[in-house]
Amino acid sequence: MSRSASTPPPGLAVVAACWSVQQLPALPPAWVAGALAVAGLLLVCVSLRRAAWLTCIGAGAAAAGWALLLAGSRLDERLPAGLEGVDLRVAGIVEDMPQSDERGLRFRFLIERCEADGQPCPAPRSVRLGWYSGSRPWGGVAAPKAAASRARALPDLRPGERWEFTVRLKRPHASLNPYLFDSELRSVQEGISAVGYVRLPGKGAVGDGARRIDAFVVRPALLVERARHAIRERMLSALAGADAVPRGVLVALTVGDQAAISAPWWELFNRTGIGHLMSISGLHITMLAALGAALAGRIWNSRRLALRMHPASLPARWPAPYARWTLGLLVAFSYAGLAGWGIPAQRTCWMIAAAGLALLGGRARSPVAVLSTAGAAVCVLDPWAPLAAGFWLSFAAVASIVWYGSARGGAAPRADAAPSSEPASEMAGAPEACTRGGPAQPHATPGAAASLHARPGAAASLHASSPQPAQPRGPAPPGGWRDRLRRTLREALRSQFAATLVLIPLGVMFFSSVSLVSPLANAVAIPLVSGVITPLAMAGAALAMAWEPLGAWALWIASWLTGALLAAMQWLDAGSASALPVPRPSPFALLLAAAACAFVLAPARFAGRWLASLGLCPLLLAPADRPATGEIRLTALDVGQGTAVLIETARGRLLYDTGPALGPDSDAGARVLVPWLRARGIDRLEALVVSHEDLDHAGGALAVLKGVGVEWVSSSLPAEHPVLAASPRHYPCRRGERWQWGEVGFEWLHPGPEPVGPARSTTNARSCVLRVHGAAGAVLLAGDIEAAQERRLLSLIEPSRLRAQVLLAPHHGSRTSSSPAFLDAVAPQLAVFQVGYRNRYRHPNSAVLERYLARGIGVLRSDAHAAIEIRLQPGQAPQVVRHRVDRPRWWRVPVAEDATAPSSPRRSSRPRPAPAGRSRSTGTQPDRRSAPG
Repeated sequence: MSRSASTPPPGLAVVAACWSVQQLPALPPAWVAGALAVAGLLLVCVSLRRAAWLTCIGAGAAAAGWALLLAGSRLDERLPAGLEGVDLRVAGIVEDMPQSDERGLRFRFLIERCEADGQPCPAPRSVRLGWYSGSRPWGGVAAPKAAASRARALPDLRPGERWEFTVRLKRPHASLNPYLFDSELRSVQEGISAVGYVRLPGKGAVGDGARRIDAFVVRPALLVERARHAIRERMLSALAGADAVPRGVLVALTVGDQAAISAPWWELFNRTGIGHLMSISGLHITMLAALGAALAGRIWNSRRLALRMHPASLPARWPAPYARWTLGLLVAFSYAGLAGWGIPAQRTCWMIAAAGLALLGGRARSPVAVLSTAGAAVCVLDPWAPLAAGFWLSFAAVASIVWYGSARGGAAPRADAAPSSEPASEMAGAPEACTRGGPAQPHATPGAAASLHARPGAAASLHASSPQPAQPRGPAPPGGWRDRLRRTLREALRSQFAATLVLIPLGVMFFSSVSLVSPLANAVAIPLVSGVITPLAMAGAALAMAWEPLGAWALWIASWLTGALLAAMQWLDAGSASALPVPRPSPFALLLAAAACAFVLAPARFAGRWLASLGLCPLLLAPADRPATGEIRLTALDVGQGTAVLIETARGRLLYDTGPALGPDSDAGARVLVPWLRARGIDRLEALVVSHEDLDHAGGALAVLKGVGVEWVSSSLPAEHPVLAASPRHYPCRRGERWQWGEVGFEWLHPGPEPVGPARSTTNARSCVLRVHGAAGAVLLAGDIEAAQERRLLSLIEPSRLRAQVLLAPHHGSRTSSSPAFLDAVAPQLAVFQVGYRNRYRHPNSAVLERYLARGIGVLRSDAHAAIEIRLQPGQAPQVVRHRVDRPRWWRVPVAEDATAPSSPRRSSRPRPAPAGRSRSTGTQPDRRSAPG
């Protein structure tokens, strides 16, 4: 039975099956997955030429079984929980280029042998390690400058070296918040089964320290990594005097190393919509593949070659379309390998390969069939791809270009038509209009598939049997090149319009923003970066490997052009106002927007079709969700070892603390709070509270002040603190002061006017304690107060003003807080502990935790439950949502709620306050306009 035109291609079933597997809360047994895969393959074989629907079902079942088997194998490779936090003596190979920064080195390590206490242990296979100047990364042990000075003593690691050293590992647990990037999923996708750090001699580590066993282990993948490392070092040497940001961009474009591009620059790239161009992306891979295909096409179709061609020669026996596709694919895979063979680069290569095979084999002539075949190939090789924003952005952009251009291309020529004389245009890349999801992940673009169908006759030319001798050409007609230029520009504008329109709803869905300047920025940046800067950088790198002074000229020209482009993007950004923040859409608004885009780009002309664009209004104009009147909503975000709590009422929002500083150029405000607030559609806070000076509470304050509008700030910070300089208005928190937002009241309970001791030793004692109360109940936010401050509260405040349904546990559950008398006075139903996974402070203390449980208080922990949302409504019991537990996925790292702290040596349980001179944006006035993170 022939395939019906209404039957979906089997490739769509494969994509749907792989997506469905990733929605499972747990994996079935391996025998179930194997049986499903075998049954699906048998069904495909039986129904291949008989029943199209059965073929789709079989393909989906086989893909689901394969995805389940691969997922199970990744979980089996994870570090056993019993080996977390203990010294392991391991030997293995450095798998990739080490990344160096102020803290030390980070690299991927393939473990070949593992011992624990002298006995073999079941070690994970590939792990991500840090080799720091101390036993732990920066975050309170040493200042960044001191760490940087000691980091010079670390070894010069190179890919392919075999080392033996002592490590401490943990499972790849990561902070988990709704709407934000899932790092645990990325670890599974990349095959990372544990993370940890190298233990240095003299820190209590077992063994004889680190030693290099082999200088190089010869393997194909390691040869590529060693070459990448050599190219990077030669480029950095040739550009030693250049500005750091253009130099980092050129290195990223050549070998895929993005470490030199700081987070503020990535934010600028995202706001202007050119993030996909600032690293090796699908667009660059596709355009270089097009250049390779063009070279093959010129050679195969050249007049001189046609005149000298022997019937037995390769050009005579091998059709030009096959030669173009083969050389283009070879260039794509070579460049992707040079880029580190990352997941987005792999995705692009498989897209180009699948689309070309489908067309060359004559199996798929419709755009849907080609795109579905490419999507199926990507999902079979990477079953997690349907969860990546780049997957949908890429295919949506290509589909929109094909859909919009299908009525403008005219009738396709017959399959036996002569090949096109335009070399390799069928492999030209479509512009990628998506924004980058973060500093660690570029998007891929299957541009080949788009232009294979967008240009009339491209598919037909691929099926020509042999090259035709080139005929002498007469003089071009007057204005011929002008006509071609106009056609090229017109098609480029149409493609840009189609991709930009369809990526609006997807940009809102994945990034909660719409770049207002993206079309203009990409119109300038795409030809400059892909057509000039990237080829110059690659040519300069190749020349520098042969003779550095010669390559330096090309690299310096590329650096100057990159600097000019970055200056233009800063001008376009206009004070971080180049993007419109939009809340995450509802399913209805998303479907309506997708339908509107389809109607606007529809091939069929009909009156008033531009009115369909009004369907985007519910998506772009949706208000942020607010609590009902009288409701109190508390969201304790998962920021690791630190505090960040959003209190929402019908009249206002208050953010209590801003999470920890994560490094010299990273904090929870920029990485978690601002992106999460924008995903919620919150671009303005009525109040920001910084309870005290410690880094785990004040670390992200400057990023929040810069990223969202804040009406006023309240804190116990000293007058010289940079947060006060950046605040629009500041009020110290003082006992007895109150205010009202509708039916919900707020009252400061601490600190009071009494002295609490020397400033540096009592930052916890000055914590702002806030009580939020209303008809729905009360919430007590206790900061880091300790037993002495708890006793003072009990002596000064009547018990009724202390009672609360929800208590933010004082000092993260430290043994110095949560005294029995204080818990009896507050009498909470629920207690929230914001603690990091296996944190070195051993929070919450086991005795303190038992104290809560003995009183029947429900315990909520961010390390075990991730982000926690509590809703207090009048006349109802508290409603609790635990993101890790109530929205499970099979790849999540399970955490026992009674998990003990790591066995590392005890340290002071209070992170050091940040000196005013160490802040990364001291004195910056807050920007009330918001932009996407």
